[in-house]
Amino acid sequence: MDNLTKNNFFDGTLTVYQNKNGYRFSLDPILLAAHIALKGSEKIVDMGTGSGIIPLSIFHRNKNMNFKIFGIEIQKSLSDIAKKNVIENNACDKIKIINKDINQISQKDIEGPCDIVVSNPPYQNQGAGRINPLSEKALARHEIKLNLKMLLEKTKSILKNKGHFFVIYPARRTSELIHEMEKIKITPKRIRFIHSFENTSAVMVICHGISNGNSGTEILNPLYIYKDSDRYSEETLKILT
Repeated sequence: MDNLTKNNFFDGTLTVYQNKNGYRFSLDPILLAAHIALKGSEKIVDMGTGSGIIPLSIFHRNKNMNFKIFGIEIQKSLSDIAKKNVIENNACDKIKIINKDINQISQKDIEGPCDIVVSNPPYQNQGAGRINPLSEKALARHEIKLNLKMLLEKTKSILKNKGHFFVIYPARRTSELIHEMEKIKITPKRIRFIHSFENTSAVMVICHGISNGNSGTEILNPLYIYKDSDRYSEETLKILT
């Protein structure tokens, strides 16, 4: 692990190692994790955990609560980094990293059905855009090993009845996301669009669904990432600290 960078988040309270030249996460998973409110004692599964930023972000925000997070990652290089990050942040009692194909995960791997599934999945169609020659980046960004339908089918199979699903996805694919969620009976309950700036089109969407939930969807206020060209918005800064 000589080719790693060491980054500090949340005012230096969280340390995260990442590959210098391989896949590096964006702001998306941190924004997603900030929208998950725990009540206590939840079992959470992060589908495609990468270097573990979503479990670590949840851990940072809920250190005094009783919960368990399983981070699933198909790529050994990334799962090894995630395990290192869990150890570095003294989170071994709350987070377990599993190096396995999401399509092969069962309830047995996560000690029974879970309360919450969260994912920042690959969201580029294989035919959309140039596929990165580095397999680590390619698998994280393009639907090579995992597409939306596969993700939702696996989510449904491990999620408790009335369990919660959180996902961040490109805004341009919102209709597809809602359609596929409703087909598998994960009801979209809350939707929040993310914009780079005010008066610009949405770039991403965060959706919160409930397995076998009642109908009815709430559209939340938009999230603006930047205040101007070189400053984060107040909400973004609050999320990052």
